[in-house]
Amino acid sequence: MTFAGNANIFKLIGLQNFYTFPFSVVLSALYLPMMRLNFDLLKIVLMLLFISYFLFVNIFQHLGASFLYVIWPINCFFLGIFFGEFFKRIDSTDVRPMLVLPVIIIVGLLISGLDNRASFFFGPNVLYRIFLLFGAILLFYSKTGFFKFLGLAVMIFGATTGSRGYVVGLLVVFLFSIFIFFRDKNSNLLSKLLFILISVPILSQIFFYVVNERIFFFDLGSLSGLSRIETFNFVFSNWQIMFNLTGLDSFELSKYFGYGDNLAYPHNFILEAYLYYGFIGLMLTLLILLMAYFSAKDLKQICLLTLVVVFCSLSGDFGDNYIIYSFCFGLILNRLSDNEEKKYSA
Repeated sequence: MTFAGNANIFKLIGLQNFYTFPFSVVLSALYLPMMRLNFDLLKIVLMLLFISYFLFVNIFQHLGASFLYVIWPINCFFLGIFFGEFFKRIDSTDVRPMLVLPVIIIVGLLISGLDNRASFFFGPNVLYRIFLLFGAILLFYSKTGFFKFLGLAVMIFGATTGSRGYVVGLLVVFLFSIFIFFRDKNSNLLSKLLFILISVPILSQIFFYVVNERIFFFDLGSLSGLSRIETFNFVFSNWQIMFNLTGLDSFELSKYFGYGDNLAYPHNFILEAYLYYGFIGLMLTLLILLMAYFSAKDLKQICLLTLVVVFCSLSGDFGDNYIIYSFCFGLILNRLSDNEEKKYSA
């Protein structure tokens, strides 16, 4: 390999004047299985390549959007590294600190009043994500029944936001929790029944005290509902016009969805990946989603990933929703780390 230089492998059979292929590439392929690669570095490089595509598209096509939108791939990269470490340690980590932020928000909401849709530092659509995700982590990974109960209570406070996405997210957690709860072999049936008998009445009282009734009314004729449905219908009806390998630029998007830094977004990360980043962006998005689901170790991680998918499918743009890629990176990186550790320990 050291002395291969720019040697042409076809020179071995006298066809160097017609074909060219570097001999160094062949040697690299032969030596690769013998090398103990630094997989942590390799994973970071792959993440950078993935993120670079979206960043380059933003720089060259979406400078008409806000600066914070343009740099979301950078935020995504660093958050993905965090989630990789988070999932690596989650089973042995004390998750009680996950209570701190929700409790601060709940206290702020109770002081400011619950007459309108909850908003305290964050808007309603971000608040319900915090309540559901932090609550689900406390429910699944707390070591005691008391903190599992507090996780449920945190999720209940998401009803103060009046966000319909909250209802869908809560349903996801509820369905997964049934399977996880009754498959848990660390507690007996009696303790599970006691937990249910104590928790349900208390949580029901909290729910009906804090709930914003907007969550019960799904009006497809509302302004927000109509705009989202019309966007979906328009894109699917005109997919030939919208088709582009790297997505529509800000000027093209402005013709259909808005102008300047007020570009409308479809409130769905998959549709946004297609419109803003093209067929390549859509394929990358579906690929990383598939890899993440196969990388999840158990139902808890599948539930958390599904919860984030729900968040990013019903509201926001990639300025908020880059968490979906970061979450997927975290699961994939953690699965690769575990596989390598098992390989070398064997």
